[in-house]
Parts: sequence; structure tokens; C-alpha cells
Amino acid sequence: MKRAVGGDNFGLGHTTSSLALLSGYGAKVLRLGDPGKHDTEKIRMPKAVAFFKDINVSTVFVIGVIMIVAILFAEDSVVVKQLGDSNMAPMMWGFVQALRFAGGIAILLYGVRMFLAEIVPAFRGISQKLLPGSRPALDIPTVFPKAPTAVMIGFLASISVFLICMGIFAAAGWFALVPPMIMLFFGGGAGGVFGNATAGWRGAVFGGALNGLILALGQWIGWGFYSSTAPELATLADPDWYAVGWLFLGCGKAFGHLGSGGLWALGVVTLIITAAVLLLINKKTKAPAGDVEQKVADK
Repeated sequence: MKRAVGGDNFGLGHTTSSLALLSGYGAKVLRLGDPGKHDTEKIRMPKAVAFFKDINVSTVFVIGVIMIVAILFAEDSVVVKQLGDSNMAPMMWGFVQALRFAGGIAILLYGVRMFLAEIVPAFRGISQKLLPGSRPALDIPTVFPKAPTAVMIGFLASISVFLICMGIFAAAGWFALVPPMIMLFFGGGAGGVFGNATAGWRGAVFGGALNGLILALGQWIGWGFYSSTAPELATLADPDWYAVGWLFLGCGKAFGHLGSGGLWALGVVTLIITAAVLLLINKKTKAPAGDVEQKVADK
């Protein structure tokens, strides 16, 4: 978070946490680029297309193209059903949907700035009394204002990879992938921001592409796990839905033969692992007493 947003006032509390880790550390390990030299926010574009750096304009353009292409290839009955009571021409209706999507994103991002200005100080007052040193864990859009260009690059890479996978799967007859636009946008944006933090624009592309690939493969594999119970866990999922969901399924099979005792055993193991992780984090972040006293004296 320090690299992604430039501070540690808040943490990430969203179901794209596994993607954020894989994007940031993956781009760093692969040495895809220099975060300072290749920073997305330093990209210079020709004046004729410079307006595309604005996330709202880019969102309208990308979603508009997707909607229009979808309308061109969809059956007339499907288009009529989607239009409903609207009297607009199909193409205009698709463009208006793109404007609505971008408008919703704009409201969300402006709201995020207001939210950060209010919730972080409020939480700090609570944490000082109850949980000294703790931080609030906030939703993924809170990292978007730091690198809006990285958000758009990640989204473009995410949806491009997913659509490529959708074409490959359809041609091979494997599975009918359904593009989850919200997850592709937010997950792709998250991958773009965290990838950019460690490797610049190349990292942003890597993070977005990784999100598209995870959502495609996760939907394909996950459908067999959830189709008889909760198929939305496969088709409308963030990366953590697969990571955590499949982990629980695996644990359930491992401990299921033990009956009710297996559930208790799973709970105990989970508590032990959680306690061990918290102790490890506390040990790494706890400052020596001398350092704390010196900081207080400096203030």
C-alpha cells in the first residue's frame, strides 16, 4: 500500500487482494520495468488523443465500443428485449449505457475522495482508544485516484485478455465465458495500480492481463464447483472468490470424512494459522522501545 498509494493510512479490504499481491510482487520479480521511469502518470500522449488520459472519457470510449460491437452481433430479439421501453436507436442506446457506466464510475471516484477525507481521521480516533496502531481496510476504488492512467491501462489489458480467452474457449467448444464487466473494471484497475507501483506501465499491463486471465480460468473451472449451488460465485466473481472459495472446498473435502469433528478441527487449524500470521506481522512491525521514545522526543 505504501508503494501503491504513497502512504499507510489505510489498508486494502477487497476481494481483489490476491490479485493486488500477484500484480505487485509478480511485476517486481519479473523486472518488467522501473516504477519511476515507466510510471503511467508520466506517459505523454499526442495532443490529438491526450483527452484519453481522463478516466471518464476512456471509460465511455471503451464501454461504448464494446456495447456497439455486441449490438451488431446480437440477435434482433435480444436487442429488442434489452432496449425494453426505450425508443432510442440501438446504437444510441448502447452509447447512452456507456455514458451511464462512466458516470457511475465518476461519482464513485469523487465519493472515494470524500470518503477518505472523513473515514481515515474518524477511524484514527477509534484506533487510538481500542486498537492502537491499527488501520482501516477500505474498498479497492480508494487506490484509483493515485494512478488513474494505470487504472485504465489495467482495465484495457484485463478486458482484452478476457475477450481473447472467450474467443478461444468458444472456438474450441470448452466453455461459454460470460464477461463480468464490473469485475473486469475494478480488478483490472487494481492490477494496473499495483503493477504500476512496482514496474510502471508494463506492470500495469501485467496486472490487468492477470486479472482477465484469472477471471476467465476461474469462471471455467469454478462453474463445475458451484453450478449446483451458487453459480454466481463462478460467473460474477473477483479473484479472491476463487482463491478463498476453492481453499474452503479443499479443506471441506480434507476434513469432511471426520464429520462434525472435522469442522471443529478445521476451525482450530484456522485459528492457529490466523494467530501465527498476526504474531509474525506484529513482530515485524513492532518498533524497539528506544525508537518510539526518540520519535516522541522529536515531536
